Amino acid sequence: MPYSGPMRGLGKNMFMFLGALLLSGCSGYRVPAITVTEVAFTEVTDDAVAVAFVLDIRNPNDEALQLHEFRYTLAVDGKQVYAGRRAPDATLSAAATQQTTLPAVIPNHRLGWTAEARPTQARYALSGKLVYLVPSTFAKILFDSGVRRPRASFSKRGQLAFASAEPDPEP
Repeated sequence: MPYSGPMRGLGKNMFMFLGALLLSGCSGYRVPAITVTEVAFTEVTDDAVAVAFVLDIRNPNDEALQLHEFRYTLAVDGKQVYAGRRAPDATLSAAATQQTTLPAVIPNHRLGWTAEARPTQARYALSGKLVYLVPSTFAKILFDSGVRRPRASFSKRGQLAFASAEPDPEP
């Protein structure tokens, strides 16, 4: 026989309340804006080319945001060549912009290249997400439990000019 007392339906209502709370728990914060501002070759060998992507991260909020993790991929000529994770362990001050660098490696063998037959140019596509934490106890609980982890996306497409990337001198 189903329960018909005054507590009937409380479970359903509790879940609806918690759901609404989850959806609104961190909605007072705006997503940080991420712009890729520079791409630079950091090392060139016969086997690979190392690239650094410089990002500007702007916090539009009146409170600081804790930056947790970058997850990103790099594709060259339509083929994914690198997937990375980077923990910035940084706090982005309120209404501030901060710069960070994400490294990536383009291995020749992933694209069928050799040091002698590396093209002078190639198309690239960088895409990723920054996982961050907003400053509230409830948001931290949701974050730590894995229920809600706010993210800001970024992407950049362009041309890599390998002709300007010189091999590093032998030691």
